[in-house]
Amino acid sequence: IGNPLMAGDRASSMDDFIIATKIRLASETSSRPALGVRFGTKLPTASVDKGVGLGTTDFFATFLLAKTVQSVRTVGNVGMILLGNPVTGQDPATTLGFGLSVARALTNEFEVVGELNGRLTPFEKIVPLGLESRGVLRFAGRYTYSMLRLDFGVLAGITDRDPSFGISAGATYVIPR
Repeated sequence: IGNPLMAGDRASSMDDFIIATKIRLASETSSRPALGVRFGTKLPTASVDKGVGLGTTDFFATFLLAKTVQSVRTVGNVGMILLGNPVTGQDPATTLGFGLSVARALTNEFEVVGELNGRLTPFEKIVPLGLESRGVLRFAGRYTYSMLRLDFGVLAGITDRDPSFGISAGATYVIPR
């Protein structure tokens, strides 16, 4: 993962840490998708010296939709993101965040997932360096065991500011209703 604004061809580091929660507003029915909201913050834990992180704290709130048809689950989100300005430390930028994922169950335990996530900066006349529009495509596999989900995937950046290639891993514990 590298930042083209920094000297050198490559850099590696852990990404920034995100703390967030989702709240279900309405459960999915046969005729309506599930509805929810997600809000949280990104804490600056990635290496600024290596050019991976910006050293800023961001806040976000998004609206969520999800619908399952047979073995295919489609999830979308759209919302506002306040990005800390890495140049001045003041005047955060307001951006539009978006995401869409499609997951297909292959067995009861394993599914494949494709997703697109990003942000657009349509509200700013002058976009501060580091806060440009961004986007990432991800293709992943997900293994579920009881209430635990394990994910592993590869990603590709869409803009010239995004990482050209990366890997992702994650774990989710699903809290029963």
